[in-house]
Amino acid sequence: MRITRYINARGEPWLGRDLGDGRAERLEGDLWSDLRPGGEIEAIGQRLAPLQPLNIFCIGLNYRAHAEETGMELPRHPVLFMK
Repeated sequence: MRITRYINARGEPWLGRDLGDGRAERLEGDLWSDLRPGGEIEAIGQRLAPLQPLNIFCIGLNYRAHAEETGMELPRHPVLFMK
């Protein structure tokens, strides 16, 4: 079974079994333990990323250039931040 995450015509995000023709059979339940067919077949309006990102962790790789521009000292460890 090929699973896709998509937005339907009403703008609602769902998981579905991709039927391969621009439609999906809506799936209900939890992706990790209790996924089951919902019975409704609908058009895939827009495909989404497979998983919904919850936290984004970043590393400031261009920090050296910025520090040199501003005359700041370089940190001993990479700069980490969240979005």
